[in-house]
Amino acid sequence: MLQVLAEILPNIKVCNIYIISANGERCEKVDICKSECILEFEDKPTVTISLPRGTYLVPDVITDINQNGDTLFIRASLDENCSLISTLSAELGSNAGNFCINEPLHDIMIGKCISGHCKKCHHAFQKDVTFRRVLPLPSVDWDHSSEGWFCHVHGEESKNLKPASLVPNHDECFYSELFFLLNSSALDSMNVYHNDEDDGNDLKCSNCRDSLGEKGTSTLKLWTHSVKWIHSNDTVLFSKSIESILDSLFENIDKDNFGVNCRLVLSTGMPKVYLFMVTMNTNQKLLLSESHSDDDLLEDPEFSQGKRSRSGNDTDVNLRKRFAIKLLYKIKEDDDDESGSWQDDVNVHILPCSSSFFTDVRSLLESSSMYLPLEMRTFQNMKVGYVMKS
Repeated sequence: MLQVLAEILPNIKVCNIYIISANGERCEKVDICKSECILEFEDKPTVTISLPRGTYLVPDVITDINQNGDTLFIRASLDENCSLISTLSAELGSNAGNFCINEPLHDIMIGKCISGHCKKCHHAFQKDVTFRRVLPLPSVDWDHSSEGWFCHVHGEESKNLKPASLVPNHDECFYSELFFLLNSSALDSMNVYHNDEDDGNDLKCSNCRDSLGEKGTSTLKLWTHSVKWIHSNDTVLFSKSIESILDSLFENIDKDNFGVNCRLVLSTGMPKVYLFMVTMNTNQKLLLSESHSDDDLLEDPEFSQGKRSRSGNDTDVNLRKRFAIKLLYKIKEDDDDESGSWQDDVNVHILPCSSSFFTDVRSLLESSSMYLPLEMRTFQNMKVGYVMKS
């Protein structure tokens, strides 16, 4: 079975197609049609790769083709009208943005009887809680960022000027993209596993032992990627994937970057481990083969309208349209001159996060490029990754 990943690059009117064959068969001939790419292999059935509606190529135009081992690379030309429409769609998508998790929660969670559940095993760790106020925090790293609000001119007075840490009351919930912040008294009504000697401040699901959050002096943090909130009528009020959380983080940062590519650093642990990410395209249009995609990659409803029947000797590979954030990333352990320079760069956003979120993001990025050729998985000593949008 062939695995296909195609990148649509409307600004240069190009479609890069990466095709990986499990058996490494040599391709004898490639034909480019308006909405199809037809491959002929020696002693093998003809393979027809069908593009979703709205993506059109220039027939019989191939600007580059190369086969290395089990990977076939084809660079085809995009139809001029298709390129223009794709460019406008990408700009509209970037300007419109996605709804970040900070926008709807204060409306949908206030005053309702809700329960908190472990996202991994669905076990309820807190039942029948009602919040009087649900408010967004100023930013993910508000407490850390506030250190930079005062300079040496204030001297000792800076201690008096700096506001106190935000601590919600027992019936309040504050939140950011990475965590929910509750009063520490909420722990009394939670069914969680907590062992000060073995796990320190870590709060785990009492059923599957997945990390749910951490206990502070006067607050509790519940990780947004590990929990979900459910209304008493079984309606899910909040449940976010790693991809949607990252999308929201990049979306919010991008609004303040004034055209500079987003630079986001996740940090965790002692000594520190850093995951540095810089965006290449925040709205990259991809075409994915059905076998390439996971269960959460929904089929493009437009595609079924363009489906065509084939003879028994042909093989169909159906591509579906997705949008993604394309980025470069690197892992850095401990502090050095480079990580120190990030602290002083106003275009670099450093976010402390949980070890579980750090691990999940790292795994997501490492697996996202598995269908790219090996030589395309790195660029300037950094790795290439994708974050699929909802």
